[in-house]
Amino acid sequence: MLGRRTTQQWLPFALREAERGDYGPLADIVLLLRGELGAFSAMSLAMDVASGQSPQRRALVDAQARASLFGDALNFPFPAVGDGLGLVDLGEDFRGPLRSDVPTLFISGTLDGRTPPANAEALRPGFAHGVSLLVRGASHDNEMWLGDPAIAAAISGFLAGKTVSDATLTLPPPDFVTSREAMLRSLPR
Repeated sequence: MLGRRTTQQWLPFALREAERGDYGPLADIVLLLRGELGAFSAMSLAMDVASGQSPQRRALVDAQARASLFGDALNFPFPAVGDGLGLVDLGEDFRGPLRSDVPTLFISGTLDGRTPPANAEALRPGFAHGVSLLVRGASHDNEMWLGDPAIAAAISGFLAGKTVSDATLTLPPPDFVTSREAMLRSLPR
């Protein structure tokens, strides 16, 4: 749910209502997400499965799942979907340290539950000309690219070969919904 601005805006309301005994808003979210499960892009699915996870990461996920109210459901569809479709994890050599002299702009959002800033920081040491753009308040969704003209300007400058330094931008916080009606009105169409 932290992967997109819309569901970030819904989550506090849905959890508050569930705490009060009304699971309707939470059910609305689950049904929406369930309806999207058939919309996986084959290419991104294959890339995610190929990237896989180290044995240490898998052990951490398994340990956290045992202690989680939702078990391993939050990791769906991984890793089971790769096994079921015959997709191959490229293994530890693929996930080995990267080294490059190519200028690289690492962009990450502090609310990105899918690819958090720590992932970019873990890769940066291998990039001699790596630059970081940290966007506070951005998730994995399109506001990372469309949410603020300063993001586009940083990307454009980098692609144009201008000198770009590490930077932090801040997006305004999400506008949280306060009613089920508002939540349903904000559904993506």
